[in-house]
Amino acid sequence: MKKTLNLLLLVVVLLLQTKATFAQQQTSNEKTYRTIEVEKNNTEVFNQCIDYLFSMDYFILSIDQNAGFIQAKKFTPINKVFSFKNGDKETYNFLIRPVSSNTSKITLSIYLETQYYSGSDSKVFYYEDKGISQDEMLYTKTLNNLFDYIVQKQSK
Repeated sequence: MKKTLNLLLLVVVLLLQTKATFAQQQTSNEKTYRTIEVEKNNTEVFNQCIDYLFSMDYFILSIDQNAGFIQAKKFTPINKVFSFKNGDKETYNFLIRPVSSNTSKITLSIYLETQYYSGSDSKVFYYEDKGISQDEMLYTKTLNNLFDYIVQKQSK
């Protein structure tokens, strides 16, 4: 009886451990669309990321080269005639880290807020907090454009 109970306990522990490991792997794999690697040194990637953001009309909020951090924002207006939704404010956080002497990793996080018109004559606007974006297409588009910009600079 005691051996059966110990064996059952061992099976339960192994199942829980396997499930936890699988959940951890699944969580880390789900966010791969937020990261790219570039075959350039960290300083070049950092500077070219800033150049890209300026060229694409992002507003730079913060730069910390020692930390490899760049924060920028962009407002995308929505021009619909009968809509109280005025547009989306997107805040982009880039974290640039060296992988090796000639390879850098760029990780992106995008924070979303939607601007609404209150509808009164005073033209009051307010923001609805949408939080961190889970839109894979937004991340993919932004990182692909940044990657293409860096590669074009590399070939010149």
